[in-house]
Amino acid sequence: MKRAIVFILAAMLLLSVSSVSFGQSPPENTPPMRGFQGREITPENFNQVKSDILQRMAERMKRITEEKACVEAASNPDELKKCMPGGPLKRVRP
Repeated sequence: MKRAIVFILAAMLLLSVSSVSFGQSPPENTPPMRGFQGREITPENFNQVKSDILQRMAERMKRITEEKACVEAASNPDELKKCMPGGPLKRVRP
C-alpha cells in the first residue's frame, strides 16, 4: 500500500513538472526549422523543399533496389563483393 502511494505521488509530481515545461513557448532567438541541404523551410519554399526531398528519397530507393537485386543474384563471394564497392559495412553514402 505504501509503495502505491509513493508511486502515485511520484507520478503526480512528474506530470505537474512536465506540463509546466510543455506549456512554455520557445525562446525568441530559436533558429528557423531547417530542411533539405540545410535550407530554411518557409511557406514560400515548402513545396520545392518537399519535392527535393522526395526526389532524393527516390534516388536512394532506386540505388537500394539495384543493390538488393545484385545481392540476390550473387552466387559466390566475388559477385557479392561487386555489389557493395568498398565492402558492405565500409561503403560511404554519396
